Amino acid sequence: MGKNNILKTYLKFGVLSLTIFLGACNKDTKESVTETIITAGKGDSKIAFIIDGIESSKEAPAKSSKGVTSGGEVILANSKIVSVGDMDYLVTISEKNTTGSGRKTVDSRSKHSSGAPSAVRNTENIRQGRTYRIVLFNTDDQGNPTTVHAQAEGTVGNTSLQIQADADRKYRWYAYTYNNTSTIPAFNATSGTVPVLPSGDSQSGRQDFAYASGVITTSETEDNNITRIVFTRKTALFEVEVNSKGMFSQLRGFSPMIKSNSGVFRTEFRLLDSTHTAFSSDLPGGSIKNYTSDRDNVSVGVDSVVTPNTKWRFKFYSPADGQTASSLVVSADTIKLLGIQVKASDGLELNSARDFYDKSFPFPSFVAEPGKIYRISLKLIESPIVVGNTKWARGNTWRDGDGLVTPEGFNEYLIRFDNPLYDSRYVVPFTDYFTDDIYDVVDGRNICRLIYPRDTWDLPTQQDFRDLIAYTNKSVKVLRNSWFLRVIPTVPAQGAPSYPNEFLDFVPVGYQTTLQGYVYDYYPNSTNYPSTVGYYRTRTMGTFAQFSYSNNPQAQIIQNVSRNSYTYAPVRCVRRQ
Repeated sequence: MGKNNILKTYLKFGVLSLTIFLGACNKDTKESVTETIITAGKGDSKIAFIIDGIESSKEAPAKSSKGVTSGGEVILANSKIVSVGDMDYLVTISEKNTTGSGRKTVDSRSKHSSGAPSAVRNTENIRQGRTYRIVLFNTDDQGNPTTVHAQAEGTVGNTSLQIQADADRKYRWYAYTYNNTSTIPAFNATSGTVPVLPSGDSQSGRQDFAYASGVITTSETEDNNITRIVFTRKTALFEVEVNSKGMFSQLRGFSPMIKSNSGVFRTEFRLLDSTHTAFSSDLPGGSIKNYTSDRDNVSVGVDSVVTPNTKWRFKFYSPADGQTASSLVVSADTIKLLGIQVKASDGLELNSARDFYDKSFPFPSFVAEPGKIYRISLKLIESPIVVGNTKWARGNTWRDGDGLVTPEGFNEYLIRFDNPLYDSRYVVPFTDYFTDDIYDVVDGRNICRLIYPRDTWDLPTQQDFRDLIAYTNKSVKVLRNSWFLRVIPTVPAQGAPSYPNEFLDFVPVGYQTTLQGYVYDYYPNSTNYPSTVGYYRTRTMGTFAQFSYSNNPQAQIIQNVSRNSYTYAPVRCVRRQ
C-alpha cells in the first residue's frame, strides 16, 4: 500500500462520525449523535462497526390446542386454581406474538462481506448508554477463526468502534451485548466462552444477551464498514404479570424473585459456534430479583384494566436453547395490597393495608426458545373460608357503580373486604342489595360467576345453607347493640394482616323492596337488635336463606323463605365445585 493511500485511509477514518439509532424498544424514532472514535488493534487498514439494533422476533408463535388470549397470545399452559395458604392463584403461560414489531432492516453487511445475502429482520433500537463488545479473529484460508486479532468495547450513542487490521485479509468478527450499561469484561480467548446469567431488568444488571457474527475481507482502497449490525437474542424474556383484581385490592408492593433451581439458568456461551453450554440452575447469590420500582404498571383502559395498580409486569431474562424445560417458581417475601373497607359510622369507603408473606408460585413446565417473549400471567385470588364441603366468600358481593363498565356494558361485581356492623340502617351501601336480575347477566352467568376471574365463584345452593344449619361450630355474637353469626371454619383460615379475621361472619342487614329504599327487618345499634333478620339469595330465584336471632347459639335458625321478586337482599358467593 502506498503512502498516499495510507494517508487517505487515515484521514477518512480520522473524521468519521457514525449515526447510531437510539430509543426505547417500543419506539421507531432515530436520533443522530456525533460519537467519539475508539480504535483498537494493529494494521494498515481499519474496520468500522456500526450497531443498528436487536432482532425483535424470529417468527410467529406456533399454534396451540389451548387457544389464544384476548391479546392474541398463544397459550402454552393453564393451571387450575392453586392454594398457597391465605391466597389462591391461577396461571396462564403464553407466547407473545411480536412478528411485525419494530422496523425492517437488512443487517450485518459490508461490500466485502461473504456469504448469502442477509434477510430482512424486525429490529428494535438499542438505548443510548448500552454497552457492547467486538472481538475480531484472524482466520485460515477457509475463513475459520484462529486467534484473536483485537477486541474493544463500545457504548451506543457515545462511541464508535474501529479496529485496525491488515488490508486484503479475511477476518471473522463477533459482536455481543448484555443490553445494559455495565462494562463488559474482555473476552477470554482461552476459554472461548462468555458467561450469561439470568437476571431481572435493572439498567446495569440486565442480562438480555444478544449476539452477531460475520466475515469481512478488508480492502486497501475502500471503506471497511460493517453496517447495520443487528444482534440476535440468545435469551428468553419471561414477563411475569401479577394481577390483584381477584383480591379486590390494588397492588402497593411486590418484588418478585426467582431462586436457584426455580426455572432459570446460567450458562457459558461459546462465541465461535453460537451455543449455550454448561447449563446450571444454581444461581450466584441464590436468586434474581426485580423490585417494585422495576414494574411496568398497566394503565386503566389497557388490557382489560379498570382499576389502577391492579396489573404490574416484571421482566426476567434467562438463557434458553429451545430444548431445556423451565419449571418456573416466582417467589415474594411480602405482597402488599390496598383493599377497600366501608366505615360502619357513615358507609364511606377507606383504604385498608393488607400484607401477605413468604409466597411461592410454581408454574407449569414449558420449553423456552431464545429470542421469544413469554408472558407468565399470575392472577391472585382471595381465599375462601371452608366450612364442611363448601368454600364461602369472606364478605358479601357488591356492585362497583362508580367504576368502568365491562365490554358487555355492566358494572363489575366484587366481594367486600369485611362485614361491618353499621351504626344505622341509612348508611348501608345500596350497592350491596340485589334483586332477581342477577341470575342471567351475561351468557347465562349469574353475578357470582362474573366476579373476576370469571367462573371462580357461584351463587350458593339451598343445600349449601342447609349444611351450614347443620354445622355446629358457630355462635351468635353481640356487639354495639347489633348481632351477627360467627362460624368457625373447618379448615383454619388466615386473619390479620391479610384479612380482617379468620372467621366466616354473616352480618344481617335486612332487605329492601326498592333500590335505595327503606331497609326492613334491620335494627342496628339498637336495643331492638334481636328483631334484626338477615336474608341471603340462593341460586334458586325467589328463594332466600333467613338468619334470625336466638339466645341459644345452637338454635340459630336458618330457613328458606319465599318473598316477592322485588325483594333486594344481599348475596354471599361460594366457590364453584
